[in-house]
Amino acid sequence: MGASRGYIFLSKISPKRLELPIKDKDALVEIVGKYVRNGEIGVPGAYIFTNKNKNFSYVGSSILLANRLATGYLANKRGSRKIDLAIKDAGLDSFYLDLYILPKELLENLDNTVDNGKIKSLTLALEQILILEKNPEYNVLKVAGSPYPLL
Repeated sequence: MGASRGYIFLSKISPKRLELPIKDKDALVEIVGKYVRNGEIGVPGAYIFTNKNKNFSYVGSSILLANRLATGYLANKRGSRKIDLAIKDAGLDSFYLDLYILPKELLENLDNTVDNGKIKSLTLALEQILILEKNPEYNVLKVAGSPYPLL
């Protein structure tokens, strides 16, 4: 897939919006899959948390969305990043979550091999597209895959 064709494909992925906190865990599992253990392939994609009152947002991504959401944002285990502090301050119910899932047909057409390197590249490309489109206020660094900056 050429770069421009890949961009068009990724930019046309429609989000699935969830109200927070999630009341129907089965609905979430249906979208992002179950928590993934050693070596299993999970559901990859990007996500956007948006503050309903301020309309500020945060864009992130993971090749294992279920794991990222379950161990971070949707758990009570938050750190000191801007998005974590915003969720702590306003409460999870002040946000909604948009999920952008990489389609299976795209993953299956990766040269007949699906490996984490290719999936990660596509996931980061999707995240970067969303960062450029949304200019999220809670993202300190505007480059997909950037390590968390020391403050």
